[in-house]
Amino acid sequence: MDTLPELARLFCRWIQALAGMGALGLLCHVNLVQIPFFAETDATTRTAVIAKLVPRHLNWLQATVLLGTAALWAELTLVWPKAWSPSSMALLLAALLATVVCANVWLVLLPHQRVVVASARRVLTGGSPDPQAPVHGRRAALVSRSNLLFSLPLLLLVTAADRLSLARLAPAEVQSLLGTFAAVVCAIELNALLGLTGPGKRILDSLPALFACSFLLSCAGLALLWGWP
Repeated sequence: MDTLPELARLFCRWIQALAGMGALGLLCHVNLVQIPFFAETDATTRTAVIAKLVPRHLNWLQATVLLGTAALWAELTLVWPKAWSPSSMALLLAALLATVVCANVWLVLLPHQRVVVASARRVLTGGSPDPQAPVHGRRAALVSRSNLLFSLPLLLLVTAADRLSLARLAPAEVQSLLGTFAAVVCAIELNALLGLTGPGKRILDSLPALFACSFLLSCAGLALLWGWP
């Protein structure tokens, strides 16, 4: 056993655990605590929370998702020279999902939330709110829900990467199942980026439906790793 590569993988996995706990905790707080709280509280309290708490949340979320994604890709480069296996595929799928989550945070969530925060700060100083702020807030909420949906199968894939010792997959099975998995991820992502109404919105609005969809995506990932036809 090469000691240095193994230590490097261990360090990457440690960073993934730290970043994953932080990012998942922040996503759970927003979707399970903050959004329901906003729906029940008064406008003055909601405005103050958005202006003062949300920027801190965004700063930590940006850092944790970026750090975790970088650690996943770093570990993948360490195991990639080895034979193709369900374990390496688990890391690849996890790294791709983490990249989607990271891009959602940095390229979509952050710009929309900046508009919402700026509007809240303007109201606190006696100004008028941005009329487009609710639309930006709704888009940010959908993206955040989608990130939470992606996080559960991502966590499963990272966990599976060390616990799978299955036979090598046939190329045709890999292509077919990987295409199906990618299509589901793309459909969820497009709904987060473009949809504010319709069935996709109702799924993301309902926490049981969201977790059910996340569970099905996790099962699809396991099916891919097992090479089911």
